[in-house]
Amino acid sequence: KIKFIGHAVGFYLLWYPACKTAWLDEGDPSTYGDSELLSDLRRKHWTKICSNPVDMEAQTVAGVKSCCVFAQGKVFFKNGLLCLNTEQKWRQCDDYQVKFTCTGQFCSECRTRWFDHDDPTGNGDYEVLSDFLNIYPRELCPEPIAIEVQTISGEPASNTSDTFLNYDATYGFACVNADQGSRTCEDYRVRFTCPKEFCEGTV
Repeated sequence: KIKFIGHAVGFYLLWYPACKTAWLDEGDPSTYGDSELLSDLRRKHWTKICSNPVDMEAQTVAGVKSCCVFAQGKVFFKNGLLCLNTEQKWRQCDDYQVKFTCTGQFCSECRTRWFDHDDPTGNGDYEVLSDFLNIYPRELCPEPIAIEVQTISGEPASNTSDTFLNYDATYGFACVNADQGSRTCEDYRVRFTCPKEFCEGTV
């Protein structure tokens, strides 16, 4: 049993251009449980998270999605996650990590061009950061702080009916055809937000 801290945010907010951060993990579970609060994460990673996220997702550090995140894409909780050992039956809290969805200047201050390396033929559409770093090493920072994904026609990924295997600034993006039922993935492109020092040429 875990708690998501914050008010519910209507899904309509994600119609605006948005980007997702990397996965962040404030620390390991303690005697009391695991806490991944936006206020704590902002103090430690203030350049990597916007001040007012519109969404938060959570999973264990092993990659297992939390049961309550997304709520079928209709309701989001944006201020953090709190898991208390005293509220768990027969076990302690897992070690969680979280990522946030941001909008506005955070996404656009130092943003790359759009990249489209793959298409959805075969297994799916894979737009992987490590591939782009190998192909375009001067156009992309090695550690982006956010990623934005849309179809090649310009539709935000969050507005499609596809489900995604990966969608974060650390890995990149992956849509697997086998996860879409009778359909195949849309054809996607990605762009990354880098630390402003990358655009200023100071890194």
